[in-house]
Amino acid sequence: MKKGLIFILCVSLLFCFSATASAVNLQDESIYHVAVDRFYNGTTANDGERKGGLEHFLGGDLQGVIKKLDYIKGMGFTIVSLSPIFQNEANGFHGKWVKDFKKVDEHFGTMQDLKQLTKEAHKRDLKVMIDFVFETGPNHPWLSDPAKKEWFVEGSTTFDVSRPDVQAFIIDVAKWWIKQSDIDGYRLIDANRTEPQFLKKMAEEVKSVKKDFVLVADIGGGDPNTYQNSGIDAVMNTYFAKNVQKSFSNVDEPLSGLDGFTQSNLPVVSFLDDEDIVRFTRKAVENEAFPVTRLKLALTYLYTLPAVPFVYYGTEIALDGGNGAVNYRMMDFRTSTEIVEYITNLADIRKILPSLRTGQYHLLYEKDGMLVYQLKSGDETSIIAINNTSQTKSVTIGFRYLPDNHELRGYLKGGSIKSSKDGYTITLERETSEIFKLDEQKGASIPFISILVGVPVLFILFLYAAYKKGKGKQPS
Repeated sequence: MKKGLIFILCVSLLFCFSATASAVNLQDESIYHVAVDRFYNGTTANDGERKGGLEHFLGGDLQGVIKKLDYIKGMGFTIVSLSPIFQNEANGFHGKWVKDFKKVDEHFGTMQDLKQLTKEAHKRDLKVMIDFVFETGPNHPWLSDPAKKEWFVEGSTTFDVSRPDVQAFIIDVAKWWIKQSDIDGYRLIDANRTEPQFLKKMAEEVKSVKKDFVLVADIGGGDPNTYQNSGIDAVMNTYFAKNVQKSFSNVDEPLSGLDGFTQSNLPVVSFLDDEDIVRFTRKAVENEAFPVTRLKLALTYLYTLPAVPFVYYGTEIALDGGNGAVNYRMMDFRTSTEIVEYITNLADIRKILPSLRTGQYHLLYEKDGMLVYQLKSGDETSIIAINNTSQTKSVTIGFRYLPDNHELRGYLKGGSIKSSKDGYTITLERETSEIFKLDEQKGASIPFISILVGVPVLFILFLYAAYKKGKGKQPS
């Protein structure tokens, strides 16, 4: 019961964006996260010795990301997020075994490559965010250096950020990368292992270099409320991803675990999976469900919350995963584009309808795998319906929630639903969803009716006149 209450508290942060606690407004952003080594090999010059196998470097690099910026932009994303690119120990393809905090790993490229990436991204109105880690690799010399070993939490490779000298080092590194490459943000990995007081100091320092610099804290299963006054712009919480996976990775799962919210001033990044959470596709496969269908429902939910959508590379091709290195499979750009097109469509709809980004959430219906909720922002109201069941479902939303004499206009499949005497009846086929906008019901247009009726009448009169004229010319 206690875990459930904690989850409800964590998920609830999604639904109450407020700019007052955040220096950067992220509500219009969406993030595409790249594991650099597994994305695209832009040049073989930095490949080094190729050993093969998922536990080794496979050739992806910063030049590869540059070459795929248009692909990322084309799906509607506004932020490119990179796995850690600091110089790593051997086989540190994931970037988390840091050897030197002020060097780009040679397998990924050079500082010049990062500068080029940032420049090219900015030309496309894309921001560049990189993962920032608060630990070294397991073989780092500082771990046994008498002058530095006190810098670490005992028995681990994680920095002890309660120490002023460690704080000074981390802040110096963070500011250095901004000055060198003009990047736009950090995703702070395992920020829950640090302290909110330190994060606040770090935020003040990096934003003194670039005032609109973005800080997203990956807090694992930590309590998001802890970070409300830390200067962080948004948080990622694993409770959200794991519960969305549980609900949507299988058909006929109830969606009740997605409801329950409290007020918060801290924006949230919503996501289905990342490098540390087994991929959504793997969960669907384990449930013997079709991953593409399952992903479409989950993505609809992800893109229709007043949160920042975060998509892990490969989600758009239903890339499989698992624990450890298996979750870092190589990206394939020569496969089906069905989910790519679906994500692009969702991004377009999210751009058209501000209520999907900033609206106040209100649950309208939830029962046995059928979910309907409302997002209202100013004069605009969006209605999202998701059928997570194996049967066609219908639900009528009464006038208690929606005004009469309006219509629900669909954006995913099109069409509209007009109000009846009981309300608005939404019918969805199995495992489908729809995004509606509430519009005033459009009555028949008098000018249109005049044209509709008048044109045939005029045509008939013309034929009659021609007939009479022709008849009159016949010889006697």
